[in-house]
Parts: sequence; structure tokens; C-alpha cells
Amino acid sequence: MTVCSFVLMDSSQSIPLVVESCIRFISRHGLQHEGIFRVSGSQVEVNDIKNAFERGEDPLAGDQNDHDMDSIAGVLKLYFRGLEHPLFPKEIFHDLIACVTMDNLQERALHIRKVLLTLPKTTLIVMRYLFAFLSQDALW
Repeated sequence: MTVCSFVLMDSSQSIPLVVESCIRFISRHGLQHEGIFRVSGSQVEVNDIKNAFERGEDPLAGDQNDHDMDSIAGVLKLYFRGLEHPLFPKEIFHDLIACVTMDNLQERALHIRKVLLTLPKTTLIVMRYLFAFLSQDALW
């Protein structure tokens, strides 16, 4: 099976299964794991998990905690790296970076909102889900 089936977002599902499953697993078992998203996982396990998702399976379902946390984080990173249309397209990158220089917080928020609303709704839903996960205090 090609990588495309792994990275394409199913339009009938707001949050892609791979994203939802990896984030759920990390939230349950790995928030205290040191080096998450920084340490590389086992390439063999990353490929095994990715291949299971490609077959339409959820290898992280249930309460089992027999997967390497770094590998699961690696699958999530691989998914976002492989998107044909990235969450943050190059076209809006400079507009978002320009927001950093704005001193007025209200103006900054309005500008960010304006830029983000140019993105497809499915992208915004995935962004919101990802950011809610990344903003958890335990990750930092």
C-alpha cells in the first residue's frame, strides 16, 4: 500500500484515525514520557503501526500499553510530514510570522484569525484538535 492512503484525510471523518488514535494513546500513557517528539522511535515499529493504519486498522485501540511511546509519536510526526497539503501551507507562513511582531494582542489575534479562516474547515478542525493536545501542561 502506498504512503498516500496513510496521509490522506477521509472527508467523512473530522479527525483522521491516525491522529485521533496516536493522540489518545499519548494522552493516556505518555504525557510524562521524557523526550516525546524529540527522540526517534523504532523505525520497524513506526512502519508496523503505519502499515496497520493503512490497512484501516487501529493498532492503538484498547487499553494495551505495549507500544513504544517514541514510535507512536514518530507515526504522528510522519503523518503530518506526509500530508499533501500541510496544516500550515507555505502561502500563509509569512502572514502568520508577521503576527509575531504585532504588539497589540487584540490586533494580533484578529490577524491570526483572518489568516486561519482562509484554510479549509477540515484543516482547522485538525489544528484545533492538535493544539488542544499540545497545550496540555504535562507536555511541557
